[in-house]
Amino acid sequence: MGLWRNSDGLYVKIGTTEAEVVRGGELNSFGSYQEIEQVIDLTGLGSSSALLSDSYPGVVIPKDFFFEEIEVTNEVASTGTNATLNLGLVRITDASTEIDVDGLLVAAPRTDWDTAGETKTYRVGVTGVGALIGTATSYAGYLVADYDTAAFTAGRIRVTIRGYVRRPAASN
Repeated sequence: MGLWRNSDGLYVKIGTTEAEVVRGGELNSFGSYQEIEQVIDLTGLGSSSALLSDSYPGVVIPKDFFFEEIEVTNEVASTGTNATLNLGLVRITDASTEIDVDGLLVAAPRTDWDTAGETKTYRVGVTGVGALIGTATSYAGYLVADYDTAAFTAGRIRVTIRGYVRRPAASN
């Protein structure tokens, strides 16, 4: 029914829009450790980074989130000769200013997770890991994705982002 951006730059869903189903969000966890999950239809990706329509504006990566790892699980077998995946972030303030559009996954090869049920974990030092892994973001962000090299012709994946929000040091 409606979507409104408040003075803080955050989106507020109004009416029946509040009940729209998204394909992502934060999973229940204990302590400061967090898992954020997003389902991505690979055939809907373009050649330039764009907001993931099934998550926007619902899935937010918080400011000061320290990225430990990204796990990709294939739900529907993916195809696309030489297709690779970029996954990153844009700021929530305007949903377009780049934090790093391939900061989570950069040209992650489809062959790492092309079979249904296959899982690949990306940590620092693994081919396809982006520059934000092993660091914390200075801004809250929305997820963006695109294909690199070639388009995907089939496939759906579940991406799980693991980490924690850094807390300020205690002072006396």
